[in-house]
Amino acid sequence: MKTTLICLPLLAIVLVPPRAGAQDAGARFGIGVSLNPSVVVAGDIESFFLPFGLGDVYVPIMIGERLKLEPQLGLFRFSSKFSDSGFTSESTFTVWRLGTGIFYRLPASESFSAYLGPRFELLLSSRSADFSGGGGADESKTDVAIGAALGGEYFFSSHFSLGGEFQLNYVNLGEFDGEAPAGSESSETIISNNGLILIRWYF
Repeated sequence: MKTTLICLPLLAIVLVPPRAGAQDAGARFGIGVSLNPSVVVAGDIESFFLPFGLGDVYVPIMIGERLKLEPQLGLFRFSSKFSDSGFTSESTFTVWRLGTGIFYRLPASESFSAYLGPRFELLLSSRSADFSGGGGADESKTDVAIGAALGGEYFFSSHFSLGGEFQLNYVNLGEFDGEAPAGSESSETIISNNGLILIRWYF
C-alpha cells in the first residue's frame, strides 16, 4: 500500500506531454508560489516540518478545459554548529517536499474557475551529525501525505491569477533509520486541514 502511495505523485508527471509542441494540443504551462504562514510545532527540530504551512513552488499545467496537473517542490534546511573548549559539533536537517495535484476544473466565467481533486506529497527527510574526535550519524525517512483539495483562481489577465485552496490532509509519518528498537512496530499519522493562497503566472 505504501509503495503505491509513493508512486502516485510521479504518475501525473509521467502523464504530462513532454513535447515542446504540447501547448498546440491545448496544454498551458505556468509557475506559481503558495503564500501561507509557517506552522511551528513545539519539540525537536524534526517536529517543525509538516506538509502544511510552508510555501512551495508550483508548476500548473492545464490540459484542455477540464484537467489541471500541478507538480510542486519545496525545500527546508536547518543547520547548526557548536564549539566549546576544543569540542565541536555540526548538525543538519533537510527536507525535500515533492508532490503533485490532479484536478478537475470547473470554469465559472472567463475570469474565474474552481477546481477539486487530490494532492499527493512525499517528504524526504535526512539528518546528520558530526562530532570532533569521531562519531556522528546519518539518517533518513520518508513521510507520505494525501490530501483532498478544493480551490479557485481569479484571472486578472490571461497570464496572472490569484487563488485560494482548502485542503484536508492525511499524513503517514515514517521513522528515521534505527529509531525504533529492533522487533518493535510503531505508526504515527496526522489528519489536518490547511489553507493556501496561491499566485500563479501562465506563459
